[in-house]
Amino acid sequence: MADFSLTFAPEFARALSRLAHRAISGDGLRNLLTTLSNSMVQATGHTHDTEAVGEGGALDGSAFADVADLQTAPGAMVIYSIPIAAGALGNTDVLVDLAIRVIDAWLVLTGAGVATTTLQVFNGATNITDAMAASGSDEDLVRAAAIGNDGHDLADGGTLRVTSATGATQPDAIVYVMGYRIP
Repeated sequence: MADFSLTFAPEFARALSRLAHRAISGDGLRNLLTTLSNSMVQATGHTHDTEAVGEGGALDGSAFADVADLQTAPGAMVIYSIPIAAGALGNTDVLVDLAIRVIDAWLVLTGAGVATTTLQVFNGATNITDAMAASGSDEDLVRAAAIGNDGHDLADGGTLRVTSATGATQPDAIVYVMGYRIP
């Protein structure tokens, strides 16, 4: 096994400090997540497949190992950012290119919410989360209260879907879905 060391990037420490000292919302949250995904861990002495490097030299998640149950080494998180445009109720689909297990989801309103509207995350037609209220104010953050056991594992090429329901329309929002690679 090759030796390599992991060091936290200075941007990671600064981002955590900002998070601890002020509420993050809207563009601030988006910028924090971008900073974390681009610079959370720097691997020194370790080379990775160049196809695993995305825009700006950031790793896209494919360079990290799958995480098996009871694994003793940690695994890397992947985050999907799914923008929802204001308008008619409907589905927003993302095809995932890695098999993942969803462990958290939340939404951030980027405009005024819509009374009684909810957003919910699905694996195709199977629910992953409960319905999250999207009826608050601009910059509100709403976390899923439940992750369903039946749908939280998505296969390579699976459909990660955000569905808006109830209410007259859907608001402007970003839904973040966090998970990790699975075998």
